[in-house]
Amino acid sequence: MKQIIQNQTISFDTHQAGDGRKINREDLHMHKRMNDKKFKGVNIKIPLDPDKPIDYSGNNSADAQEIISEIKSVFKKKPAKVKEMAKYIANRISRYSQDMDVEDSKMFLEKGARAIAKHFDLNPKIEDKITKEISNYLSYYVSYHEDGDGKLFYIKQDVKLKEIKLGDNLEKLLDDNN
Repeated sequence: MKQIIQNQTISFDTHQAGDGRKINREDLHMHKRMNDKKFKGVNIKIPLDPDKPIDYSGNNSADAQEIISEIKSVFKKKPAKVKEMAKYIANRISRYSQDMDVEDSKMFLEKGARAIAKHFDLNPKIEDKITKEISNYLSYYVSYHEDGDGKLFYIKQDVKLKEIKLGDNLEKLLDDNN
């Protein structure tokens, strides 16, 4: 699973932030944004249900097929792992709440970061972290994790936007427009 986050930023959401409804797992999908200049402007919306179509917008169809094939290949190798990951992520997002105090939020998000890192074959040990507090609640939690080669990857759990982002570029991960 790690190969889908190298030189890329992915995020998981349901586009339900702030609507007050229970998180709908069927709406959980992954956005994949390419950090490489070759693929600048490419955005892919991948439903975690393999029967739903992948939505691609970007620069050209040759690149689209290459990227979509890569994703399908990763997802087909371990469909049970993808399903388990999707269920876990949907559950985490559904439990994000501004009602938790800061310390409880930190413990909850730290535990989530470790589990998400494992799903992407990263070391679950948190090397460092960034948190943002607003009005006595945690807005987001970013954790740093290493892969087997010592390269850093980042996981951003956004309580306010009810979204999880992963990538190897911290600047892109923190950019709310990306």
